[in-house]
Amino acid sequence: MKIKVLKTFVSGRVSGTKGEIINVPEAKANKLAAIGFAEKIITPKASVAPVQPEPEPEEIPEATPKKKTAAKPRKTKK
Repeated sequence: MKIKVLKTFVSGRVSGTKGEIINVPEAKANKLAAIGFAEKIITPKASVAPVQPEPEPEEIPEATPKKKTAAKPRKTKK
């Protein structure tokens, strides 16, 4: 069960810092909530809609580099 820590605590192998959200066994969550060190986070069980996969992005063809034309040699005056 997820809880939000109200006061920093260490309880056996479980510890929490004020403001932190942690996952603990339900019995531990009930005890910590009863003594005022944490509050339970209750998430409503909503009907879960099937997740639709995101459409794949359209492939953009890579730009083909333009071929450079060879420069003509300059004519020099004699």
